[in-house]
Amino acid sequence: MARLTFLAAMSGLILASHLEAAKENGDDLKAALDKSARGLRGYAFRVEEGPGAGAAQIVAGKFQKGRPLFAQAGGIDFFKKGDILVYCQGEQWMRTRRGRESDPLRILAASAAVSRLRPPHEELTALVKGLDEIKKIEEKDRVVYTGTLGEEAARKLAPSEVRNITRGGTARLWTEGGGIVKYRFTLQVKGRQGNAEVDGTRTKTVQLSGLSKTKVEVPAAVSKLLE
Repeated sequence: MARLTFLAAMSGLILASHLEAAKENGDDLKAALDKSARGLRGYAFRVEEGPGAGAAQIVAGKFQKGRPLFAQAGGIDFFKKGDILVYCQGEQWMRTRRGRESDPLRILAASAAVSRLRPPHEELTALVKGLDEIKKIEEKDRVVYTGTLGEEAARKLAPSEVRNITRGGTARLWTEGGGIVKYRFTLQVKGRQGNAEVDGTRTKTVQLSGLSKTKVEVPAAVSKLLE
C-alpha cells in the first residue's frame, strides 16, 4: 500500500511538472507571438498546402496593414479586399467573375486558392491560442515549439471542405530573434465525405519574411476595382 501511495505521489508530481513546463512554454510562445505582431503589420509570406505527401498548392504574397492583400498563385497576380478579388491578365486588371460569365479555367483554380486564403497573422493567432501540450526545443540560433491541436482548435484551422471530418492535429513553430518566422500544422482527417471514406492528413506550411519592412503597392486600376 505504501509503495502504491509513493508511486501515485510521484506520478502526480511528474504530471504537475509537465503541466507547469507546458504552461511556461505556452507563455513563452505567446510572448513570441506578441513580438511578431509588431513585425506582422507588414510581411511577405509563402504558403504550401496539400493532402498527405501529395503535391502542395503554393500561394505567395504580401500583407501591409490597411492595404489590400497581394497574392500570387498559378503565376497570376491578385489583390484581395474583403470578398472582392481582382487579378491581372496580360496588362489588364479585372474582377473575378461567377455564373454564366465565369473566368477562364486557368484563373478559376488560382482564384479559389486566393479566395480562401487567410492572412497568416490571423491564422497564427488562432493556432497559438489552440495549442496544447506545448514543448520547447532550444537550438543554436532559434527556438522551436511543438504542440497538439484538439478537434475544436483543428477545425478552426481546417479548409472548409474537410472541416467536418477534421479530428485534431499537431503543429510546429519556428522563432528567430524572439519572433515567429515559420509555422506548420498537420490535421488529421477521418470520416465519410460524399461517397468516399477519408483517412489521412492535410499539412500547411507558412514561411514569413520581411517582417515590418514589407510594403504593398496598389495600382490605381486595382484601387478602383476594389471600391
